[in-house]
Amino acid sequence: MNAPHPIAFRQELTLAQIFRSWYMFFYQSPILPEKMFQADDFAVFQSLYHKKPTGLVNPELVTNDDIEVFKYTFSQEGNRTLNIFI
Repeated sequence: MNAPHPIAFRQELTLAQIFRSWYMFFYQSPILPEKMFQADDFAVFQSLYHKKPTGLVNPELVTNDDIEVFKYTFSQEGNRTLNIFI
């Protein structure tokens, strides 16, 4: 896990940093992240790996079959919490 030490984070916490760290609060909220990933038949996976420009991964390394596996896995009951994704 890549995270700052809590004391150092608190010492450097400014309003600007809170805005840059919005995603931390988003992913800690109940239900919203899971609903976002489920939307439009898990279209977020297609977007993450095949939408250009992408800085996450070379789109040629993740096939449509790979994306279907992600979608299947996350559609199974009990697998939707993002704790297994983050």
